[in-house]
Amino acid sequence: MKTPVISIIIPICNDDYPLAHYTGNAIGSIKQYTDLPYEIIIIDNGSTVELGGLKWDETVDQYVKNEENLGVAKAWNQGIKLAKGDYVAILNSDIQVFKHWAEDLIDALEHVDLAMATPMYAYPYGRAKKAQELRMEWIKKTPDQYLSTFNDFSCFMVRKEVFDKVGFFDENYGLGYGEDVDFRFKLEERGMVAKSTKRANIHHIGMATGHTLDNQGAKLGDLMKKNGEYTAKKWDLDKYGVPAFRRGNVAKQTIKGGMVVRTAKTGNKVYYIMEGKAGHVTDPETLQALGFDFGNVKLIPHDQFLEYDIVDPIKLKAKKPEPVKVDTDPVLGYRTNAKL
Repeated sequence: MKTPVISIIIPICNDDYPLAHYTGNAIGSIKQYTDLPYEIIIIDNGSTVELGGLKWDETVDQYVKNEENLGVAKAWNQGIKLAKGDYVAILNSDIQVFKHWAEDLIDALEHVDLAMATPMYAYPYGRAKKAQELRMEWIKKTPDQYLSTFNDFSCFMVRKEVFDKVGFFDENYGLGYGEDVDFRFKLEERGMVAKSTKRANIHHIGMATGHTLDNQGAKLGDLMKKNGEYTAKKWDLDKYGVPAFRRGNVAKQTIKGGMVVRTAKTGNKVYYIMEGKAGHVTDPETLQALGFDFGNVKLIPHDQFLEYDIVDPIKLKAKKPEPVKVDTDPVLGYRTNAKL
């Protein structure tokens, strides 16, 4: 085996057959569409289901089996410590990648410190073809146009040396999300930048892996609330979700008179609430136009959500991208040809 350029880490907790098949699809897409030397590292958080004799430890390069679900942050950290590549890519087990995904994330890392792929939530069919169509559209653009502030940690990449500078993921989050928001804050506090690239488009089923917590009897809403409170205390968040280190440098976020919400039962789907109506927001550009920050999503009870009238999906004109600047604000600014 060649020395890997990319270490691809996939945590799994397969407690039913659909999840096991999603894992197989993820691995298959990586093997089909990754041209650079790579290794796949599976961190198994207590799976109870296998696929007809298929053994993950015979399918991937490194395999670690935990006897119970230790949480995403713990699994990510286990994988990072085993990684041999210069780049570390962390993927959900319910995604599929397509042509040039790795090259496009590495390209983004020439300009930012953490690069995320863009899930095609708005395109339910023909995803491989659509991914290439979108790539051909955005590859003609400049980095200030194809890099966006949309945040989604279902597929992201960093140089491995980043962890030497900011540390690993906070394992205090355990189950119930929040470790991604925390890590972005750690990057920003040190003047680093995290953005997604519209050139790398992936398929993400969304909440397929999250349902493992429901299957295990955990109350996802309670876990998310607990982790949200931990984040608020750790980073001294104000009522707008802005951490203390950022205050004074950031205008308070407003969402055009409404709010963006989700519930434990709606999963990754987010809805814009205004004047008693709820519209599903289907694309990153609309979220950006609304001024939405993925870390500031408001979780509301599902019963409260059902009180709103559900209207057609919302699509707004995105904000015009800011021009590329050099030596801008270290937290919010865009940096060209940034090297770590």
